[in-house]
Amino acid sequence: MDSENGRPPKAVIHRRTEIYRGRHFGFVTEDLTLPNGRRTEMAMVRHPGSIGVVPLFDDGSVLMEHQYRHCVRDYLLEMIADGEITDALTILALQRAWFYRHGVSGFQPPT
Repeated sequence: MDSENGRPPKAVIHRRTEIYRGRHFGFVTEDLTLPNGRRTEMAMVRHPGSIGVVPLFDDGSVLMEHQYRHCVRDYLLEMIADGEITDALTILALQRAWFYRHGVSGFQPPT
């Protein structure tokens, strides 16, 4: 335990190497010592985070969508997340929920 905060110790990073930095994510390697004392190198994808909106209906059901993700070469069930973290995303999610609830197909987000 760390005597200052009472929590277990964290890893100690000796060297961090940025391999790639793109608009939406980065890829880094770190040479570090784990809390158990073992020194190792780890490779990680760094992502700043994201947000989604899950419409919750009166009956307790939620609206999600199937989205093709090439990295897994399949469709995943995901929250609605079509844009930047703005009020527009919330409005878009509510519009989709309304279209879904009222049986309207072919919803196209505004451009």
